[in-house]
Amino acid sequence: MLFLSVKNNGNELFKAKYNGQEYEFVPKKKTTITSDAARHIFGLGLADKREVLSRHGKLSHSTMMEQATAWLNSFSFEAQNDDPEPDVVDAPAPAEKAKEKEQGSAPLQLGTGAEAEVPDGAKAEVPAPILKGGNILDNIPTLAKK
Repeated sequence: MLFLSVKNNGNELFKAKYNGQEYEFVPKKKTTITSDAARHIFGLGLADKREVLSRHGKLSHSTMMEQATAWLNSFSFEAQNDDPEPDVVDAPAPAEKAKEKEQGSAPLQLGTGAEAEVPDGAKAEVPAPILKGGNILDNIPTLAKK
């Protein structure tokens, strides 16, 4: 993964999010971000930057394109080396997504129409509930008591 140093050459703090991670671009400081984040936040590598500028509220009308482009040009980019400069502000790494236990599939039951094995002392059939007519939802309290 390629990392970039982004320097905010403007005078205002700029905050943006990518992939659940919030980045702060402090004026006159560098922030290290991934190339994917730079593409999303700044449109780096994209020919058409209108969507990016609109997302940040910099381009709400086509007559604002010159001003929005000037704002975007106030950021400079360079490939990150192994020995970052002292004024680099590293954005915190995105939190690892919680590992969810994947649900397995139900056990395969071979054969159809065969008798199910019942443990000793258990009834072989489950009795059907006795409904008092009407909607089944009307009978839920009756079913729960049995």
